[in-house]
Amino acid sequence: MADGNRPPSGFALLLSEARAIAGRSLYTGSMCGWFSLKRNPAVLACLMLTFFITLAGCRSRSPYVQTTLLNEGATTVQNIEVDYPSASFGVSSLEPGRSFMYRFQIQGSGHLQLLYVDSAHHAHSETGPYVAEGQEGTLRIAIGSAGKNMWTMQLTPQVTTPKK
Repeated sequence: MADGNRPPSGFALLLSEARAIAGRSLYTGSMCGWFSLKRNPAVLACLMLTFFITLAGCRSRSPYVQTTLLNEGATTVQNIEVDYPSASFGVSSLEPGRSFMYRFQIQGSGHLQLLYVDSAHHAHSETGPYVAEGQEGTLRIAIGSAGKNMWTMQLTPQVTTPKK
């Protein structure tokens, strides 16, 4: 008792609970572990708080490129593939006005490449901009009629194409 009549509160209560826990053996002999959480809700609360603080601080942030493929042509395009350094992605078909979104991480450096087949079954291939590892941001590839495609990139940091 803090005053003799009033029970301890706040820090005094926490301190008295810690002293009581320290005076007991932590191993209870049960299959549940080294201490009984039913008897010590303060220990459970501290463990949960520590876990959630640790979890909140462990968010990993890697540089990604959010890509949108858009069919701005009048006909469906098929077998669309985008090659980027170390990998590729694609979609089987895109109807006019439809889009496909994909997120990837650049590993290495090199030029992007777009491959697709138009409605007349003609294969198209186009080399796109140069990208390098560590870049992040957005990329929009608009597939137009007659092979007229538009690449719009907003990536940071900016890199220049190496000279051959």
